[in-house]
Amino acid sequence: MSNNNQNDATQVWYAGIADAVQNVLTNSPLNEAKKALVKSLAGNYDAAVVRARLDGLISEKPVLMLSFRTCPFCIKAKAILDDKKVQYHVVELDEVKDGKAIRAEMADVLGRTSVPAIWIGGEFIGGCNDGPKGGIVKMNDSGVLDSMLRAAVGAS
Repeated sequence: MSNNNQNDATQVWYAGIADAVQNVLTNSPLNEAKKALVKSLAGNYDAAVVRARLDGLISEKPVLMLSFRTCPFCIKAKAILDDKKVQYHVVELDEVKDGKAIRAEMADVLGRTSVPAIWIGGEFIGGCNDGPKGGIVKMNDSGVLDSMLRAAVGAS
């Protein structure tokens, strides 16, 4: 591990295993159990109101991230966006009062509960290392992230 990666929890030896497990869970029957657990943890809430809030954030914010404050993959995703000097909106699900409900609705929208969950220009790109566009790390490495950010917010 290089010095640059020494404090990066996403670069530890088991980071690839964690990503693989996440991908297996997302594409397995266990995902339904995980979504049900997240919904039960959210308790009673007005699903229509929370869904409208989530839909509004996705459509109104050029770059949106649903995050947990201490999640190493969320921290890495934020660092990439910070390096791009792009303005983005973060909802820290572990800090906002309706965070559990937002996560439960995210599960219905995306079919997954993991964070970070990132949208650019209203399009879900994935998380740190996974998702329909491969995640923010892979998009950054390939240069696709820059063009997507330019189109959404005019970032370089």
